[in-house]
Amino acid sequence: MAAMELQLDAPDDILLLSEADAFPDPDFPLEVKEVHQYFQHKFHAHRNFTEMVLITNGRGVHYIDNFRHPIGVGDLLIVPEGIVHRYESLIDLRYFNILFNPARLNIPMQDLHTVPGAEDLFPRPKASKLQRCFCHLKPEAFEKARIMSRELHTTLAKKIPGMRFSAQAQFMLLLDFLCRGFADSFKYEPTTDVTRLSKLAEELENKFSRQWSVEDMCKITKLSRPILYREFKKIFNTSPMDYLLSVRMRHACIMLTQGSQSIGEIAIQCGFTDSSYFILRFRKRTGMTPRDFRHAAR
Repeated sequence: MAAMELQLDAPDDILLLSEADAFPDPDFPLEVKEVHQYFQHKFHAHRNFTEMVLITNGRGVHYIDNFRHPIGVGDLLIVPEGIVHRYESLIDLRYFNILFNPARLNIPMQDLHTVPGAEDLFPRPKASKLQRCFCHLKPEAFEKARIMSRELHTTLAKKIPGMRFSAQAQFMLLLDFLCRGFADSFKYEPTTDVTRLSKLAEELENKFSRQWSVEDMCKITKLSRPILYREFKKIFNTSPMDYLLSVRMRHACIMLTQGSQSIGEIAIQCGFTDSSYFILRFRKRTGMTPRDFRHAAR
């Protein structure tokens, strides 16, 4: 699949999650979490478990192993052991996070690989090239997968006698269904416009303090102003300028709570040439002045 290459943070900034982080019961390596993610987390990877993600609401951008792609409702993601990833540009993102260690669950993966779609969804360890596994399920398949994921989540939460047996049986049925759904799904192939807009979003995230104009954004994306606004809104559900403002406000909140800079200094560092305008925009976005926000946080 074509995707855009991304320069990741230094290895020291990557969080390595172990089975102890993933599974409440160390003797049963299967867990389903219903997640409503508000904030961007650090780059991280998994040791001794696989992550399967079903997006149920909102949208965002997924960075995985030097690739990036937009995600939304109905998307299915597989993150194998040892692969670095994170979610960014979050807009009300909700998902089922299904964590498992197939070896310790004694799932017959060799037999699973005979199921249509399994070879793509769960590439064999000795595959010559890592496959980035993500697709968009058809509406009927997504709704059934959502229900099955919720039922598995409920079973795991009950902690009743025989729970492990029931949960593992439900999980294997879910795996079988998702593999077949993957074979019949819409494979994600990012268009040139998506790649350009992802590049713009990356530039806005990394260079939020510079003075941006719409013309600058058009040059980066090689799109006209009307097309830039139309296509950007399709992916990020907002305009490029409002996206930039959100990035600046996020960094301003961090500086106000973690630093000692003055309001004027923070305004400049966040790309505002006029501190009064910064205060106005901050109050409109958060409901309080930067000074009140700082006092409330402390």
